[in-house]
Amino acid sequence: MGKAADGLRRFCVRAALCLALCLFAGLTAAGMLVTAHLGRQSWSHEAVVFSHDALPATLALTALLLFAMLALHRLLQRFAGVRLSAALLFAWMSGTLVLVLGANVSQMYDFAYVLEGAELFAAGNYKPLAIDYFNVYSYQLGICLPMEILKRLLPGIDLSQVMQGLNVLFSAGTAGALAALCQVIFSREEARAAVLLYVLFLPLALQCIFVYGTLPMLMMTALAVLCFALYLKKRRARFGLAYAVCIALAYMLKPNAAVPLIALAICAALDVPESRDWRLPGFAALSVALSAGLLQLVIAQYELRAGVTLTGDVSMLARMVMGLQRGGAQAGWFNRYTEQFFPLDVTAAQERAVASADLAARLAELRADPGMALVFFRDKLLSQWLEPSYGAMWYGDLCAHTGVLAEGTKVIFTDGGAIRAALERYMGVYQKMMYALSCAGLVSLLRDKKANLPALCLALCALGGCLYHMLFEAKAQYIYMYAVLMMPVATRGLCAIGRGLGVGRHSA
Repeated sequence: MGKAADGLRRFCVRAALCLALCLFAGLTAAGMLVTAHLGRQSWSHEAVVFSHDALPATLALTALLLFAMLALHRLLQRFAGVRLSAALLFAWMSGTLVLVLGANVSQMYDFAYVLEGAELFAAGNYKPLAIDYFNVYSYQLGICLPMEILKRLLPGIDLSQVMQGLNVLFSAGTAGALAALCQVIFSREEARAAVLLYVLFLPLALQCIFVYGTLPMLMMTALAVLCFALYLKKRRARFGLAYAVCIALAYMLKPNAAVPLIALAICAALDVPESRDWRLPGFAALSVALSAGLLQLVIAQYELRAGVTLTGDVSMLARMVMGLQRGGAQAGWFNRYTEQFFPLDVTAAQERAVASADLAARLAELRADPGMALVFFRDKLLSQWLEPSYGAMWYGDLCAHTGVLAEGTKVIFTDGGAIRAALERYMGVYQKMMYALSCAGLVSLLRDKKANLPALCLALCALGGCLYHMLFEAKAQYIYMYAVLMMPVATRGLCAIGRGLGVGRHSA
């Protein structure tokens, strides 16, 4: 029985790594030929347009960037030390703070709703809970609560600007936690290389303009994976408890953390056949209970304070129907389908009946025309994963800039401008390199005799996120989370290539 369980475990680990390798190999190959550009179709409507890249030029630029990265990595190895990596991260934070605070981007759409909601709640005004938005997206209250608390503690602040500044700290915290993870599961060499990869990853800075739950959620997720890895290494209960609490807080801030929550639970189960340690699945169960409980507690306390009962959220069935439709910016992107269910007088039974009929009709269309279905899912995949800024450039162009450097920062984001074109070109090449390095890292993991469960968790996050957004709503910004979480695997790939070429040396 023990041998059978261990064999099944090894098969599951290798199968997951192979599937992740197939995903990133496909993205790398497609990225050599295609780039997705997210721009404005009109003042308020987004559109994703695919551009076809010249293969020789793209290969040359990607190789050039890779060799430049290896050279910088070798330089870091020569002057290795925690202080140098910390200095790099500090320099990144300083530059990003100038950009973000200098721009002070005004928020729009969902980002504006959660910001305004937090400000009104802090003033004791609960009118937002009487409108459609928080009734159909009650989970957004998870990020409203910490912003409300901040506003209550510091009533005179510009909440939007302060949150964008805090986003810089969240992003630096994420990079630091994942670099520390690299040291725990790989070596110091990978930890230093991870810092290098993060500070040169331009979307890490650009994403700070979004006032939303994504960046604090991502930092808590990174800390959860780090604590999970520390538990596996040291088998101390405090790390298991910290893992459960961190991922639960991440889920409270934004339910997209359900993907890493599930990935960590799977890895906890895979640990048992070898370690015979049943405490880790216990911590995984605790993480699930805390995740559901914390978010419901946040929603319940708002209902209690406002004296209202929120209606049910838009169903996952309706979200799936929208995710299988054309319209919006590209295949499967937001097209307002779910808005027909927003009115409070639409019952759950009515929503289910309409969505079920629409789903049946759409599935019939996809079955009747396999070629059309293939093109649809191809476009949906590439429009999300091959947009190099993960939605940040589009948002920075759409929104007003109100900071002291507004005139200069607006030029950076302006669609059609030379600066934006150059930045997108750099980010596009960097993205292709990063996906290729992820492939190299996955190959290296497959060669390891012993399963690296924290690294497997990161690969499972990418697989789970890809599957989820292929079925439900698509958006380039949603993929940012998985790109960041795959960086430690890409770092493993960079160091493996470097050692193969004689660049750097393995350090414990």
